[in-house]
Amino acid sequence: MKQKENVDNIVFFNGVLDIRAGGPSGYIANLKESISQYHISSSIAFISMDNVIIKKHQYKIQKNIARIFSLFIPIRKYRKKLREKIFAFLIRKASFNYLEIDAIEYRGYIKQLDKYQFKTIICHHVKDAIFIKNYLKYRKIEAKLMLMSHSPEPMSEEAYHLAKLEQDQNADKIYAMLQKIEKDAFNQADVLVFPSKEAMEPYLKGLDYFEELTKSKKLMFIRTCCARLDIENSIRDIREEFGIKTKYIISFIGRHTAIKGYDILKSIADKILAKRDDITFVIGGGQTSEISPLDHPRWIELGIINPADLLKITDLFILPNRQTYFDLILIETLSSGVPILASNTGGNKTVYQDTQAIELYDNQDDCINKIENFIDTSKEYKNQQRKLAKIAYENNYTLEHFAKNYNNLIINLTKECEQ
Repeated sequence: MKQKENVDNIVFFNGVLDIRAGGPSGYIANLKESISQYHISSSIAFISMDNVIIKKHQYKIQKNIARIFSLFIPIRKYRKKLREKIFAFLIRKASFNYLEIDAIEYRGYIKQLDKYQFKTIICHHVKDAIFIKNYLKYRKIEAKLMLMSHSPEPMSEEAYHLAKLEQDQNADKIYAMLQKIEKDAFNQADVLVFPSKEAMEPYLKGLDYFEELTKSKKLMFIRTCCARLDIENSIRDIREEFGIKTKYIISFIGRHTAIKGYDILKSIADKILAKRDDITFVIGGGQTSEISPLDHPRWIELGIINPADLLKITDLFILPNRQTYFDLILIETLSSGVPILASNTGGNKTVYQDTQAIELYDNQDDCINKIENFIDTSKEYKNQQRKLAKIAYENNYTLEHFAKNYNNLIINLTKECEQ
């Protein structure tokens, strides 16, 4: 039998890594890049979909689900009965879409996990945590399970809203199942990890059991960091491409959903554009059927975009979240030296403590007033805000900070495992 490689920590994610994406994909990609660039004493292994080769011709649904889902039900006497109920539900197409469970993928992950001897493992989605917890029981491995959930609202709520939007008849059943998975994941995790205390807000507000649960859990905090956006080498000229003639550009990059505050931004922009002719709103990110764009010649939708291309021409970046976790785009914007106006919620409040380059607003009127105040300030003040944004990034959010902070987190947890 091949000898296993000893590591201090495994970073596990059932998805593809993309350093410019949001959520766990971008977070882990930046973490991986930070560790590749800067030497740390802890040994870290990354397991994601990038490691797993899926052979589609092997996909025999009943056989593979039966094999994998035995891991999800650790109590043997209930295993068969529960498994049959779960299988009947999961085989429905809608359930596969929302749970994103692929039996072949998980079999590939088991092969990857079996290569390592490890002390700690971190998951970045609640469904992954359920799988890993039962893998640990199945393999009789004593390792600390860490869970870092990245959603701006509880995962069950996010999936439910999507199912309702698409008029899925199974929406209520999906919601009930995901609520159970979500609660089980938080309960079974040994350590809950967040970027900051403020980033816990969506879970404290959205899950009635979460505050009490955290009293009995170990909580650890590590700031989200990222690679600096290289706006200097961006060659796309959006001003010329779209014929933008206004002096100022206000931008937003993110999903066009209510939780991200896209409808709030539309309302704010509608009022601003009615009052002033020196501003254009330029919007990046994937459109959805949930909310339509603002119909105005100075509201420009770019779709999916390289953030550097848009931030290069941005005077003020707006982050209008109804509630938020800790947006990666916020840190990327700081790295570009662009001043930020953000809603007074979640991780936005954490970054506000670090720099005067971000200002918070409490409501739409407050946001409109602060936009106009910023636009009407001197060129010297705006340049000073740009400098402060870059300083905040360099002092708190670089890849070097990420590597060092993660190393310290794993060292501290490893010491506890050895005691």
